[in-house]
Amino acid sequence: MSSIYLKFPTHDDKENWINYLEEYISYTPDAEPLGCALDVDYEKWLEKVTNERQGINLKNNRVPGTVYFLIDNNRIVGHTCIRHTLGNEYLSTYGGNIGLGIRPSERKNGYATKMLELALVKCKEIGLDKVMITCREDNIGSARTIEKNGGVLEDIVFVEEQDSNYKKYWIDI
Repeated sequence: MSSIYLKFPTHDDKENWINYLEEYISYTPDAEPLGCALDVDYEKWLEKVTNERQGINLKNNRVPGTVYFLIDNNRIVGHTCIRHTLGNEYLSTYGGNIGLGIRPSERKNGYATKMLELALVKCKEIGLDKVMITCREDNIGSARTIEKNGGVLEDIVFVEEQDSNYKKYWIDI
């Protein structure tokens, strides 16, 4: 896994991202990874994530955040979004600083653990010294990923909108 890296999306990633979306959404039909459906206008989406990275034209209740693709052998195997702040109730309650997703065919191969490790380096680069990350209480794989990267469980919170309990972790960077 030494050739694995995080990459901010570019115009050149369009077909790779669409391929990723097709697999992801076929596995989880109601999913919209990074806010994308299969009919995404990639160029508009790319402009949006570029602006969000810089805190430009943020929609209501949005905070600056940086999107990355996890790349292995020129293929997107995962995606992450690092929120630069916990500046709203959703993020501070159960959204957290970091969201992760792995291509369904690549799950249970260690990619999530590696992606979170790399994301923590990016968090440090933007000036964060501590991050909050959450997962559903029944998501054992995500809990292990977080714990392998130094996550300390603070609380388990019930999220009414999701009708689920979420584990709330903190990681010192």
